[in-house]
Amino acid sequence: MSAPGPNHGMVSEFQTSGIPFVTSSVVNEVGPTTPISVTFPYVTRWFKVTNTNPTAGSALRIGFTSNGVLANPNRNYYVLSGAQQTDRLELKCQQLFFLSDGSATAGFSLVAG
Repeated sequence: MSAPGPNHGMVSEFQTSGIPFVTSSVVNEVGPTTPISVTFPYVTRWFKVTNTNPTAGSALRIGFTSNGVLANPNRNYYVLSGAQQTDRLELKCQQLFFLSDGSATAGFSLVAG
């Protein structure tokens, strides 16, 4: 009887606190044409995103693939208005993509575990 090794599907791995991860962009770094990607060192247990641009019209697209935020061929993203933040999203993922929603630029702060 050998016990399975730690992996992203092991329940006990996700019942403990996550390893902290924090990053931010420059206020106007995220533009409307080229997605910015953030790759986590480990699969996340949760994450929270803040749109750091104080202008309400500076919306930010958040997605799990580059094509998703580019809407190629489908719109597969979440839109976060300026100066807003998501709830703590309990999602397993290894990478997030950001793109400005419209012509204005945006920025973000990201904390994950």
